[in-house]
Amino acid sequence: NGALKLEALGLGGNEIRDAGATAIAKALEVNGALKLEVLDLQFNQIGDVGATAIGKGLQFNGALKLEALGLGGNEIRDAGATAIAKYLESEQASQLERLDLDDNEIGDVGATAIGSGLQFNGALKLKSLDLSRNEIGDVGATAIGKALEVNGALNVTTYLS
Repeated sequence: NGALKLEALGLGGNEIRDAGATAIAKALEVNGALKLEVLDLQFNQIGDVGATAIGKGLQFNGALKLEALGLGGNEIRDAGATAIAKYLESEQASQLERLDLDDNEIGDVGATAIGSGLQFNGALKLKSLDLSRNEIGDVGATAIGKALEVNGALNVTTYLS
């Protein structure tokens, strides 16, 4: 069979919950030959448990060069956003250009964690960050703004509507 040559995995708009996201994350974590560039899990029912698993799975696969991660339209809150932020801090996120976390339930704590992740990783090539339709207030928006100010390597369009 050889190594799987899959570059994009689109599972958006299904009924994937935390258990399904965790299974996908486990495959991401253990398959060092996987060359996935796009992972679309938007508009499912993934919560903090699934998002945390995805964040860890991406963080620990050194071979993965993900360019786009779609997690919009789920049920992710601060804990899940914090796990995604840990991924942003890692070397494995250096190729990421697009991160969609719109239409979730992320608040100031999650946005602050994402801001820290953006600020910490000078190798990040992020061009688009969508955090629209969440529960982010002034504190979270300030953290995102600070990250954009501090990390000169970022060339990002941020959506916080």
